[in-house]
Amino acid sequence: MRKSIPALILILSTISLWSCQKEIDDTRKSSSGIILNTYLPLTSGTYWKLKDSASGTIQTNTVTAVTKTINNIVFTAVANDQSADTAYMANDGNNYYLYENVIAPNGNSAAVLLHYLNDSASVRQNWQYAAGSGNGYTINIKGEVIEKGVSINLNNKTYANVIHTRLHMSFDVLGTIVDVGYYDFYVAKGIGIVQVRTHLDFMGTTIQSLISLVDYHIR
Repeated sequence: MRKSIPALILILSTISLWSCQKEIDDTRKSSSGIILNTYLPLTSGTYWKLKDSASGTIQTNTVTAVTKTINNIVFTAVANDQSADTAYMANDGNNYYLYENVIAPNGNSAAVLLHYLNDSASVRQNWQYAAGSGNGYTINIKGEVIEKGVSINLNNKTYANVIHTRLHMSFDVLGTIVDVGYYDFYVAKGIGIVQVRTHLDFMGTTIQSLISLVDYHIR
C-alpha cells in the first residue's frame, strides 16, 4: 500500500523559529555586557518575535533553562507562545541546530533535525546528513552556504553580518531519492535566525512561506 507523507511536509513547513532605519552592529552585547560572537544566543530569557507574512501571526520564541542531550550535543528548549510543542536549539562549535518533534494531523510524528548553519563553511561549501524519518521514509538534508557577510533589511531594520544558508530536503522512498524543496535560513551574528523562507513541493502539494524577525531581546 502506498504510504502518504504530504501531512508531514505541511507540518515541517511551519517549523518556527525566531524606529528609523539603522544598521545593527554584528558584535551584539547581552544584558550583562558580554560580547556575543555566536550566531545563536541561548541565554535563558532571550526571545525572538517572528511574523508569518501570509497570516500576519506574530509568535514569540523564548529560551528556557531546560536542556536535553541529543546525539551527544546539549540542546536548549525554546518555548513558542503559539504552540504547546517545544523546539530545541543548539550551538556546537561552528555548527547550529534546530530539533523538533512534529506531529501530523493523522497522528504520525517525526523528530526532525535541521543543521541549518556551519559558520566556518565557505560560500558553496555543503554538508549532508539524515535528518530523521517520516512514515518510514528517511529525510535527507543537504545544507549549503549561499552568502556570507551580507546585510538584510527586515521591518525597517538592517541586520549586518548575516549568513544565508539553504537546506535542500529529499526523501528516500524505497531507494528512490525524491527532492521536495528547500529552506532558506538567514542568520545574523549575535542575534540568531532573522528570516526563514520555505519552498516545498511534493505529490501535488506546494508550500511557500516567509517568517521574519520583528523584535528580539538578547539577555
